[in-house]
Amino acid sequence: MHYVLAFGVATLYIYFRFGKRALAAVLAVSALFALARGFVVLAVPLLVLAYLCVKGEGLYPRLKGPRNRSKKPSYVPGYPTIVSRFLVLYLNAASGEINGTVWAGPLMVGRKLKSLSQADLQQLKEQYEKSDKESTALLYAYLDKAFPSWRESEGASVQQDANSARSAKVLSRHDAHGVLGLGNLDGKDGGTTEEDIKKAHRLLMKKFHPDQGGAPIIAAKINMAKDKLL
Repeated sequence: MHYVLAFGVATLYIYFRFGKRALAAVLAVSALFALARGFVVLAVPLLVLAYLCVKGEGLYPRLKGPRNRSKKPSYVPGYPTIVSRFLVLYLNAASGEINGTVWAGPLMVGRKLKSLSQADLQQLKEQYEKSDKESTALLYAYLDKAFPSWRESEGASVQQDANSARSAKVLSRHDAHGVLGLGNLDGKDGGTTEEDIKKAHRLLMKKFHPDQGGAPIIAAKINMAKDKLL
């Protein structure tokens, strides 16, 4: 009885601390151990529980394919767009607002960020912190706009992502156009002038520079886009 209770407490801790996939791994290993010891009756329910934990979680992306990735975001002129491994953020140069969508990853693919609760966003944050710094920094930027007091409620410091600009990944010319809201030019730069680039950069930095309450990661992406195109 004591062993069952200890196992139950351990699995709960793993679930809340590391998530479903970690719990599934523990259950699967426990099932294999039970099988090796000849406890088939115990192994079967453990395997079933492990399967239920990873069902729909994108544990095997090669097999699940589209289930853990939606259509790659396209760039539209006038709509500055930043794409990371898991998120796509849309910037409003006039108001300074940020919207976004989860476009890839193990959780909530296809969901708009504004449709998610703070608890949902916290779950995404925990996942991204383990696997992609850039997506984490962008999610922080969205949380700062949508839930200004989230850092206080979670005991998070602004210093936590003060160096998040370093997580900004290199942009292609194609993506640089998207960040500045200059649209998808299919790799052709002829439709964008130097003045267009500077104007778009200037307008965005007025709203998203850290001195104006913007996030370092977004400002870094905007600067990178300008430098890439000039």
